[in-house]
Amino acid sequence: MKKILKKEFTLLRINPANYSATDSRHFQDDFDVSIIENHVRMYKNASIVQLYLFNWFCLQKTYCLTRKASSIKKIKAYIKFFIFKKRKINEAIWVLDQWSSGYFHWFTEVLPRIISGMEVNKEVKVLLPLHFKQYDFMLESLGALKTEAVFYDINQRIVVNKLFAPSHLQPAQFDPEYILKVRDAFQPCVTSNLPEKKIYISRKKANRRKVINEQELHNMLIAYGFITVYMEELSFSNQQALMNETKILISNHGAGLTNMLFMKEGSTVIELKADTLDINNCFFNLATALNHQYYYTINQSDSNEIQKANIMVDLIKIESLLNSIL
Repeated sequence: MKKILKKEFTLLRINPANYSATDSRHFQDDFDVSIIENHVRMYKNASIVQLYLFNWFCLQKTYCLTRKASSIKKIKAYIKFFIFKKRKINEAIWVLDQWSSGYFHWFTEVLPRIISGMEVNKEVKVLLPLHFKQYDFMLESLGALKTEAVFYDINQRIVVNKLFAPSHLQPAQFDPEYILKVRDAFQPCVTSNLPEKKIYISRKKANRRKVINEQELHNMLIAYGFITVYMEELSFSNQQALMNETKILISNHGAGLTNMLFMKEGSTVIELKADTLDINNCFFNLATALNHQYYYTINQSDSNEIQKANIMVDLIKIESLLNSIL
């Protein structure tokens, strides 16, 4: 049985604030998109094996595999289904896939699913692996949604008498209504001061997707009053507070840009995009869902894959852009 919360609809996004037709290949597939149906399916006696959802002996790929999983991993999941010791739970909400522990995916995919599940039954707790307890942003965001988790050992088979499984939307294709519900849940956690800060989020300490000429970029941004921050050095609550005081945010493709969720509506986001063959507009899509002013520059990259690309920021472009908006 399933309860439909919202039927499929067409979403028309506005162009980036500094959009040029010469950059059409970077955005054209995201201006006019179909957002699939949002629903919650209810299962009786469903089983969770690590991050896999089974209805009896049948793997429910739609509700646990937003991205592809290898055949070997699926076979191992079936074996574990039969050999793992069972733990029984009465009710729970299931919201995970294999990317859910990531900062971006947690806020833009998992939390909207939790909200959907709570719209069907707000008293039911969220089922999460025990190791998720190490992430303060997860625990604090559950508190912001006014819900709790039931933590489970991934070496057990969890049998749930009544399981609520919200549907998984297409990756990076957000329903603005639910993204705004996530944002609004955090509003009591942040200050009411007018945003004045100009922040550059550095990926210098990340393993990939770095800015090759970051020192030159850093020196230029200082002249415009920007502060460079490393989000991995800040607690989750401090990240929220900083973003609530930020009026302009700059960074390249990475989880740090997710924090635009905590900026006041109408703030400015500037993405330093990589000129790659594969296109990922998750932060453009997120910014438009949040009603921010989204700007961008296209920059030379050392890879055609967005997830691997380090970039050489075009300093002339970013300086011209800053001069036009400051």
